[in-house]
Amino acid sequence: MEEETSERLKTLQLIEEYIAKKNKEDIPVNSMGAEAIAGMTQNASNKPFYTFLGTFLSPQTHDEKTFEAVKTLHTTFGELTPEIINHTSLETLQKCIKMVGFAKTKSKRLKECCKIFIEKYDGKVPSTFDELCALPGVGTKIASLILAIAFDCHVAIPVDTHVFTISNRLEWADATTPESTRIQLEEWLPKDKWSTFNKVLVSFGQCCCTKKSPKCSECPLQQARRCPYYLHTLQK
Repeated sequence: MEEETSERLKTLQLIEEYIAKKNKEDIPVNSMGAEAIAGMTQNASNKPFYTFLGTFLSPQTHDEKTFEAVKTLHTTFGELTPEIINHTSLETLQKCIKMVGFAKTKSKRLKECCKIFIEKYDGKVPSTFDELCALPGVGTKIASLILAIAFDCHVAIPVDTHVFTISNRLEWADATTPESTRIQLEEWLPKDKWSTFNKVLVSFGQCCCTKKSPKCSECPLQQARRCPYYLHTLQK
């Protein structure tokens, strides 16, 4: 297992080196991801709420659309708080975030979350994994991303579509769901890599190892013959 982990970490290093050579602004997760959304507010104490908005609205939605949705809210209402969202009508909220996937459902659950923040957490975003996972519409991925970005706390590996696809293509996991992928990744990935792993793989998935048409010709893993997906599937 140690040898296998060592080889996997060498592959991860190749991905990290590839990403480091790219213009960061050309990768959506850097310019329009949850960290960029948190940068919309100048109030440090309110960054966790902007992080929450950026992650909560992101499922089934490209970073560009999530960023646009939060920007629309920010432009419409100014500095965003749970109180402002809680007092906004569902109809207005849905119009503001209409560009994200499942906007109607997310509007309803977003208001429910904000009400909980007000009633239970003094208007703040909770800072523990269990508290976040107990919120409506929040699962392991969203909770772990909020903790990582807003509180620099890394208790789980966030697995989105990019992490899921790439991890299984590289045979770092053999799973059919994001949650089982997370569990398998956490069994071998050193914990000091957890803080950067999601962003590295999301970046790689956005600029090279895309889900539908991966750019294998420019991929360092294909060139180093370190991609099982290419060797066993695409090369045939």
